[in-house]
Amino acid sequence: MDKTICPNCRSVACCHPFYEVLGVPTNSCLLVEDRARALDFPTGDIVLAVCSGCGFIFNAAWDSERTVYSDQYEETQGFSPTFNTFHRAIAEDLVSSYDIRGKTVLEIGCGKGEFLTLICKLGPNRGIGYDPSFVPARQHSERDVRFVREFFAENTNEVAPDLLCCKMTLEHIGQTHRFLTSVRAVANRKDSIIFFQVPDVDRILKEGAFWDVYYEHCSYFSAASLRHLFTRTGFAVQRIWTGYDDQYLMIVTSPAEDGSDVTPGDEDGVAAIIRMSSSCRRRGAQPCGVAEPASQLGRRRAAHGSLGLRIKGCRISDDARGARRGRARGRHQSLPGR
Repeated sequence: MDKTICPNCRSVACCHPFYEVLGVPTNSCLLVEDRARALDFPTGDIVLAVCSGCGFIFNAAWDSERTVYSDQYEETQGFSPTFNTFHRAIAEDLVSSYDIRGKTVLEIGCGKGEFLTLICKLGPNRGIGYDPSFVPARQHSERDVRFVREFFAENTNEVAPDLLCCKMTLEHIGQTHRFLTSVRAVANRKDSIIFFQVPDVDRILKEGAFWDVYYEHCSYFSAASLRHLFTRTGFAVQRIWTGYDDQYLMIVTSPAEDGSDVTPGDEDGVAAIIRMSSSCRRRGAQPCGVAEPASQLGRRRAAHGSLGLRIKGCRISDDARGARRGRARGRHQSLPGR
């Protein structure tokens, strides 16, 4: 990887692989109709690499053509009362802290539209949501909300929003620096508020949270690498914090003024991620939880009658442990040394 360019900070020759697993399913949230299709489900490789410049971790073997996002992609956590409580708390905090009332809200990667509809109802606000997996029949909003069943792309021409949200989407994007540059082109008002939410890779490495390492997740952020990305693409970071028992990492930013000091300045955070990834490599860790050939994994999962969510051995849980582990329940392969 001597000539690899970091997708997050654009540094050259600073990325080092530390974990590899081959032949994992390329989608974990696609529902298939029968056992035969589950057994024939396509696979791809995971080669996790860490950037010594910004602490960003990414799948160097990821191929965007292998992942599919459509109305068959079932990602919602909206049937969990525990998650809905968390969801609502975020929406209420954004509305009250930044006076998002009677404003325009743009959500990139809106899924089935639950969060956008909620924050528009709380305002009340006007909403625009982008996601190819949106299913119109699943969301009946009486508010001024428009859903676009497309990817938000570099050439997307959209109104500058008062609030731009992007939840649990950035980890699915390979070229993160390029994507944030596109976001900055839309969020071009100095009073715009930008809110992002991603899985916290610090927790993933510390806990050996294998359920949060899979093919669709090609990008893994710590507070340091997330701050680095936003400051280097023209945003001023206002706040970074974790929630849902430290499972999720969240950031609020605004467009930085031209010429302002946007130096990331988190060398300790970058060093911590590099140490943890090195420790993971030395132990021969298996953060993906794929401790068997993909064909056997598919055969075992297919016995349940579908692939989809159960390919990760997951189900929604509302007890205390479920809140801590998120969606992950099922066969647990602990990391060596734990």
